[in-house]
Amino acid sequence: MLNLTVQVLNLSLNASRSELETLFSYCGTVEMIRLQRNNDSSQSALVTFLQPFAYQTALLLNDVPVAGEPIRVLPSKETAADHTISDEYPIRDTEDNQLNRAATVYGKASSAVSAAAKETVRICTMVVKYDPVITAFLLLSIAIHRLANHAAEEWNKRRSLVMLNVK
Repeated sequence: MLNLTVQVLNLSLNASRSELETLFSYCGTVEMIRLQRNNDSSQSALVTFLQPFAYQTALLLNDVPVAGEPIRVLPSKETAADHTISDEYPIRDTEDNQLNRAATVYGKASSAVSAAAKETVRICTMVVKYDPVITAFLLLSIAIHRLANHAAEEWNKRRSLVMLNVK
């Protein structure tokens, strides 16, 4: 069976499973995360993916800061040197699990976009005092923020309808 597990080293004790899940979910579907406490006041993790491209993408996250510390992402010690496709395939999630994960990722992304937009508005409000051109950018930022909120509401309505039809 194809082993799609990466080892995450130099992980701060302040790093949480949800932070790792958020980071690595951008690579692809995360099947499992195992946190392990080390003796040197750090922790490590094993992150297993369902797709080979997710595994390969995760290896590119070397030196990305998590909880204030740059992490090292390496192939797991159990991972074979060559990643050839085998006859065995990973177990697929159910449609409900995929919808729930998609909703979770969407919610986190939506919150991050909303927080970024609010911070942008705050900064622009401070700068408006100095240049009228920036006022135009502030108004544009507010419009984008409202558009993002409207899109999130529409997506939630459609997701609710899909969930009702699935049941």
